[in-house]
Amino acid sequence: FPEAVRTLAQRASIDLPAAEDDEEVKRTERLYRANEFAAGFFVRTMNLTADGEKARLYMEKRGFDKESLDRFRIGFSPDRWDGLLSEAAREHIAPEDLHEAGLAVPRKGGGFYDRFRGRLMFPVLNPSGKVVGFGGRSLKKGDTGPKYINTPETAVYQKSRILYGLYQSKEGI
Repeated sequence: FPEAVRTLAQRASIDLPAAEDDEEVKRTERLYRANEFAAGFFVRTMNLTADGEKARLYMEKRGFDKESLDRFRIGFSPDRWDGLLSEAAREHIAPEDLHEAGLAVPRKGGGFYDRFRGRLMFPVLNPSGKVVGFGGRSLKKGDTGPKYINTPETAVYQKSRILYGLYQSKEGI
């Protein structure tokens, strides 16, 4: 309910007084920001880098056109342990927020590493269009790990409450 009120107020250009002590609201906004940043990073990586070319060619071969890729915001995570973490640090997004959003995994010796590496990235949007999680498909030949991995359950992503593609399809429905 509070999110619905904030969304409607934003649409109507009404400023709501911020509750200074509402840590849960601040936490949720940090997670949305981390997920939104990651979605943009994955799309830029796919569209603007040599690393993303393999992913673009794979999707073209599978029959996806540029319009569909853009509509669903499909991207690519570079095959690096710290690709997202490094870029997020430049935007002052804390590694702890990436971890809480399911995008980073703690290292045994301290610090974090990217959960998604060398994968096609499919952002999962909630009904209001906010990125809440991701599904990632490996493109590595001979990868011994799982072909698909998903964001774990988080404060903003509960798998049983989200349907992939609903946001993009709701007008048609």
